[in-house]
Amino acid sequence: SYSAPSQLQGMRANLIQQLVAIEPPRVQFCRPDLRLKSGVPEVKAAAERQVLCLLADQSLVETIAWAKQVPGFTDMSAADQMSQIHNSWLELLVLGVCVRSLDCAMDYVLRYATDAEVDVTRCTEALQPFNKACWGVLDKLHRLNITPEESAVLKAIVLCSADALDTEDVSKVERLQSVLNDSLRDYINSRYPGDRRRLARILMVTVNLRQSAVQTARCLSTVLSAITHTEKHIFVEMLPKDLSTIRDRP
Repeated sequence: SYSAPSQLQGMRANLIQQLVAIEPPRVQFCRPDLRLKSGVPEVKAAAERQVLCLLADQSLVETIAWAKQVPGFTDMSAADQMSQIHNSWLELLVLGVCVRSLDCAMDYVLRYATDAEVDVTRCTEALQPFNKACWGVLDKLHRLNITPEESAVLKAIVLCSADALDTEDVSKVERLQSVLNDSLRDYINSRYPGDRRRLARILMVTVNLRQSAVQTARCLSTVLSAITHTEKHIFVEMLPKDLSTIRDRP
């Protein structure tokens, strides 16, 4: 049935409200044993490797739970849902850290969790590749002064990638992409009517996120090879076996 433009805009505005409402609670590790501020380089490096693995585990679990609540996502087959998550979880990990760090970016601090902040000027080599990947994205989000509504839609856009490997029904992914892009455009036109470049600038962040995914995968692989304890991490199975399978977004 035909829907008037005003009705469609109302539906898309409601979608944004839903996306903001399903944002997960603040990440918290509850690990007082993490010695991120240790003066002993070896101890600090070990703590940094541990906190990155904790972040990856928790981010993956939260991404799966959150994705199931994104309107339209469960219209895809279970296989396509998993394909989208597998394709995007590293980008969403970086985006989550960056959004949490917006209010402390001027202090050169990355907020991995509410109880785990990292001073990028004082971290060891263990975290430098990941922090560098985050900082490029954070700088752009900070310059944009991105709103919670925009970041919530951007997150959903990152989740849905029609070029994800093994996608069975591309049309459903593209349909959701189109709705999300239209929703973001409507929001920007309403809130920033004179800024014709804002939509493109926000969507360009997805390119930086895709690049950061490769850096993050490499960093996690390096961190895992340096860990000697037997603690199991659920994100290991989601790491790409071949980094060339992480494809650039069009």
